[in-house]
Amino acid sequence: MAIEAAKQLANPEKSIKAFVIKNASFHSALIIRPTLSTGTEVNFYMRPLKSQDEKESGWHDFRLYTNDSWYENCNGSIQIIYESSNVELGIDKGYEERTWHENLRCSYQEALRSCSSISEVNQAYDQLYKNGYNYGPTFRAVDSIFHNGLDCAVSEVRTYQFPPKTYRKHVIHPTTLDCLFQGILFAGTAGGTKRIKTAIPTHFDKIWISNKGLSHPEEEKLRVFSNFSIFGTREINASIVGLNSSAQEVLIEVDGFRATEVVSSADDADEAFHTTLTSPLCHNIDWRPDIGFLSDVQIRDFVERKQSLRSMSKPTTFYDDIDFYTTACIKRALRCIDLQKEPVLQFKHHINKYILWMRHRMELLEIQDGPNWKPQLDDDSCLEERATRISLANKQGKFYTTVGQNLYQLLTGEVDALDLLFRQDLVKDHYYELVSILH
Repeated sequence: MAIEAAKQLANPEKSIKAFVIKNASFHSALIIRPTLSTGTEVNFYMRPLKSQDEKESGWHDFRLYTNDSWYENCNGSIQIIYESSNVELGIDKGYEERTWHENLRCSYQEALRSCSSISEVNQAYDQLYKNGYNYGPTFRAVDSIFHNGLDCAVSEVRTYQFPPKTYRKHVIHPTTLDCLFQGILFAGTAGGTKRIKTAIPTHFDKIWISNKGLSHPEEEKLRVFSNFSIFGTREINASIVGLNSSAQEVLIEVDGFRATEVVSSADDADEAFHTTLTSPLCHNIDWRPDIGFLSDVQIRDFVERKQSLRSMSKPTTFYDDIDFYTTACIKRALRCIDLQKEPVLQFKHHINKYILWMRHRMELLEIQDGPNWKPQLDDDSCLEERATRISLANKQGKFYTTVGQNLYQLLTGEVDALDLLFRQDLVKDHYYELVSILH
C-alpha cells in the first residue's frame, strides 16, 4: 500500500529507481473477514515530513487503519528514490551505491557456499504448517531451499504471474513479497526440519526495494538469502536480500526485521510461564563456592577443574591471523598517505592521533623481535588469503576485515565510519559474539 501510494505522489517528470521504507511498526493484523458482505474498509494516508531539509527530502509518513474502531495497524516512513543523472551522482559518482550492491552480491555467494544442505520444499511447508504457518497454494511460490542448519537459508522464489488478461502493472505482488519473507522461517527452522514457534512481525528498520525487476514478466524467479537470530526470550531478528535470477542485481534488502513469538497452545503457555519464573530478564547468577564450607576432596576437584579449563586450547591461529592482517593494513594505509602529492591531505585532529599511533605501531614492529610473518606483510596473495580465512571464521573476523579493507578511506573521510560499521550490524554482531563467548 505504501509503495503504490508513493507512486501516486511521485514527480511524473522523473523516473523512479527505488523506494526506501524505514522504521515501520506493526501493531495489529489487518483481518479480512470473508463473512462480511460489505468487505473490510481500510484508511491509508500519507503526509510529507514536517522538516523537509536536504537529509529528509522526499520522506512521507504513512499510517494504516481498519474500520474496527479505526484501530491503527501499522505506521512508518517511505521515500521515493529517483534515477540520477551524472551531474546528480555527487562527488563519488555512485561509488558508494556500487560498493553496497557488490557487498550484497558477495554476501549472497558466501551464503550459497555455506548453505550446502537441501530441503524438500513440500516437506518444509508441511513443517511450517505444524508450527502455525498455513500457506495456501498461491503463497507456496518457493521452488528450492538450501540451508546451513543454523541461521542462514538460500531460496528461489517464483514471481506472481497474473491469469490471462488480468495483469496490472505493479512493483511487487504481495504474494511474492510474502514468499521473500518466508526465507526467514527457512533459516530459523534449518530448511523446515526444526520446530519454531509462531511469530508475528512487529518492526523493521529499513527496506530498500527496486522499482523494477521484482514482478513478472521482468523476472520469473528471484534468488533470496536470509539470516536469522534469536534475541531475548521471544524476539526474532532477521535480514533478507533478494536478487534477480542471475544473482547479479540486488532488487530488495530488508534490514532489522523483528518478529515476536506468540503463545499458541497450553503447553507453550505453561513453558512461557515457567521460563518467566526461572529466567531472569536483566541479570544472571554466578555461583562461587565458599572455601570454608568445602572438604579437602571438593577443594581439590574445584582447583583441578579450573586448571583444566585454563589449559584448554585457545584460537591462537585466528588471533595470529588478526595480528598479521591488521598490521599489514596499517602499513598499506600509511604508505598511501606518504605517497600523496600536492595538495597534501589535511586530516582532522582525532584522525591525526590515529595516524600517529599507527606510525608508533610500525616503529615498534621494527625495533622489537617481531613474529615470523614480518617478511610477508607486503605479499598481496598472503594478505588476501588471510583476509578470506578471517572473514569466513566468525563475526569478529568479518568486522576486522571490513575495517581493514576500508582503513585508508576511513582516514581520508571517503567512507563514513558510522555508516560502514552500523549499516550492516558489524559492531552489534561483533559484540554479541564476544559476549556469547565470555558466557
